[in-house]
Amino acid sequence: MMRSTLLAFAAVAAALAAAPAALALPASSTITVTGEVDKACAIGQPTLVTLSLNDLTGPDGRISASLASSSVAASTEIENVWCNAPSTLSLDAAPMALLQPYLPLTPPGFTRLLTYDATLTGWPSPLVDRPLIGDAAKTATADEAHAGPNLVLSISSLEALNAAGTAPNTTAVLEAGTYSGQVIIGVTVQ
Repeated sequence: MMRSTLLAFAAVAAALAAAPAALALPASSTITVTGEVDKACAIGQPTLVTLSLNDLTGPDGRISASLASSSVAASTEIENVWCNAPSTLSLDAAPMALLQPYLPLTPPGFTRLLTYDATLTGWPSPLVDRPLIGDAAKTATADEAHAGPNLVLSISSLEALNAAGTAPNTTAVLEAGTYSGQVIIGVTVQ
């Protein structure tokens, strides 16, 4: 009798243990994964960091006709330019200036300063800077994220400047020597 009571008890215990498994419903939990992306811009290195225009003068000592024209005299490409948010592109060109003049003052009828068109394409809005002494950088905004393909900086339309570097001087002869100017390109998020 004890044995049959134990067997009956074991059967009831097994049935009770199986009952919750039969009544169990699937259970789940939802996990949300988040992350942040900071606003950022990047600008790669130009393919050429020096744009040589070679001899700047024609037979009359003034800027050669080919460099004074709107034809591109030199250009470079800047790869890997992007901003992942609205952004501002800036272009700040400086006039080309004679690096080591022979005399302390510019001789009458000569110039030591040149301006040019620095044109930047490849962003939603192209930029052009025709530098004068004391002018500000040119900017263009992009209202959304933007990536390449690439920026291209082109130099054209050279012109002599007055001694102050603030206005053209179409009759000036270029003083001999090496002329140099810089173009700074930047991108920043808004």
